[in-house]
Order: sequence, then C-alpha cells, then structure tokens
Amino acid sequence: MKTFLSATDAKEAKKQCPGWNSFTKLKSFFEYVKCTCEQCEICATNTWVGPLCRKVPKPYPDYACDGFYYLDVKSTPTEVDGQPWPIDDFWPRKQAADQMKENKLESEEQLDTFSKKYIVEKTKLRKYVEHLTY
Repeated sequence: MKTFLSATDAKEAKKQCPGWNSFTKLKSFFEYVKCTCEQCEICATNTWVGPLCRKVPKPYPDYACDGFYYLDVKSTPTEVDGQPWPIDDFWPRKQAADQMKENKLESEEQLDTFSKKYIVEKTKLRKYVEHLTY
C-alpha cells in the first residue's frame, strides 16, 4: 500500500535528496534567460545581479575569414538595418529550398554565390539541390 506525503513532508523529503542544497544555490547563478521583457513576474523577481542578459543571436557568417566560419557570439549582430532578423535568415537548408522554388540555384555561378554567402561547401550544396530536385 502506497502512502502519500503531505506538501510539507514532500518539501522536507526534497531537502534530504543528495545535491539539493547545491543545486538550489547554483540555480541563482545560471545565465540562461527564458524571458527578457523586464516586466513579467519572472523578470521582476530575477536574482541575477549582472548586466541584463539578452537572448543568444543566431549564427552569422564571418566573411572576413577564409573558409567556413561564423562570428563570435559577442560580435554577432542581432538586427539588420535596424530590424530584427527574419526567421531562418542564415539557415542554408531553408534558403536553398526557397531559392530552388524560384529557380535561383541552377547554374554553377549561382551555386558558388550561395555557397559563399551562406558558408556551405559547394559539393554539399550540389547534393542537396539534387535531393530537392528528385
């Protein structure tokens, strides 16, 4: 026969669990931010004492480097021309699918331009285009 704990007994049982105290203290130091509105109850009661954390921006290609590299998180822009990035802005699969619908990935020159802009190997891009075609 199972016995159920009262709310008070359940809280006490949690406190006896190994590591509970450590995780309780660590919880206030995590930098993960679910919300950054600064107005809701979660943001108002936040115990974080550092500067306000912003959401991590999406990867942005680093055109200054040779090869396939993205900018560091701290140097990644969060806006383009004063507007937030559109969804799927630099996701190569989504952009390739959209450009395939518009017949913009048919020539080698178009594949080369796409490869440089979205930092994708040309051979892999060609295979993906073939996959979408058939």
